[in-house]
Parts: sequence; structure tokens; C-alpha cells
Amino acid sequence: MRKNEALRVFRWFGLADYEKEEAFLREKHNQGYALTRFALPGFYYFQKCQPQDVVYRLDFYDGDKADKESYLQMFRDYGWEYLFDVNSWSYFRKPAAGDEDLEIFSDNASRLSLVERVFRSRLLPLLVIFLACIIPQFSQSFLGTFRQGWFVFWGVMFLLYVVLLLHNGVGLWRMKQKYSRDT
Repeated sequence: MRKNEALRVFRWFGLADYEKEEAFLREKHNQGYALTRFALPGFYYFQKCQPQDVVYRLDFYDGDKADKESYLQMFRDYGWEYLFDVNSWSYFRKPAAGDEDLEIFSDNASRLSLVERVFRSRLLPLLVIFLACIIPQFSQSFLGTFRQGWFVFWGVMFLLYVVLLLHNGVGLWRMKQKYSRDT
């Protein structure tokens, strides 16, 4: 693979930004770069291709690994190409052809279920870690039990978690409101 045929892009999307991520991937494919791989925390790897309107969809699968093959087969039956999984998110793509249905969710109740699964298995654990680990450590370092270096470390962790929880929590709440209103 020649250097000009490959592209690596860093972009960070939160838990509630999966629709923005889908739009980003579609835009890249329209520009002639097909997604080949993703690496945390936000490195997207693309391969040069013919520009084409291709729709990307993400689904959060937290089910049994034994049921994964039937889950993937269902997507294949509807014409979706499975790419890979990252952190329980499954990546799919499909050429945008005519008036064909390009959604993986049949209704807003399904979308609402996705938001609830993401909240339960991703945001809730972050909140528990924040309450059980970050706040007590920050409090102890603030009260002078630790050296000043630890205060800075736990202060940064505290701010990072507050930003992450607010960004993702507010985003998921907005999505829940949007999908609840439309059902």
C-alpha cells in the first residue's frame, strides 16, 4: 500500500455521538476513503477507493457471543457489510442505492433501546468509577493527605471525568428525549 493510498485520521466521538461518527465515515467514503480499521481512542484508518456514496451504521451489541453470528447474519441478509467491532460497537456499511432503506433501526423504540443499552453498559460504569474512586481520591489529595503531585493528578482526573460524564450524559439524555417524543 502506497503512502498516498492510506489515510489515518484522529477524531474523538463520545457515546452519544454515534450518528455524527456515521456521517463522518460517509463523508470520508464520498471523498474516496473507505474505512478499514479503528483503534481507540479515536484513530480511523482509511484506504483510498473510488468515491462512492456509502452509508455507515453503528450498532451497540452487548449480547451473547454465541448469538453474534446470527446477529451478523441478520445484517448480511439486509445487504449490510460487517466491518469490525470496537468496544461493543459494530461497524457496518452499505452503498446508498436509490430509495432502499438505509437504516438499521425499524423505529424509534429500537433507537431508544440502543440509547438505554449504551447508558447501562457504558455511562453507568463511568459514573460508578467517578463516585467510588475519583471523588474520594481527589478529596483526600485536596485535604493534604497526599503530596501536591497527586493533587494535580486527581484534579485532572476529576475534571476529565466531569467533562466526559456531562458530554455523554447530556448527549444520551437528548437522544432519549428525541426518540421518546417521536414514538
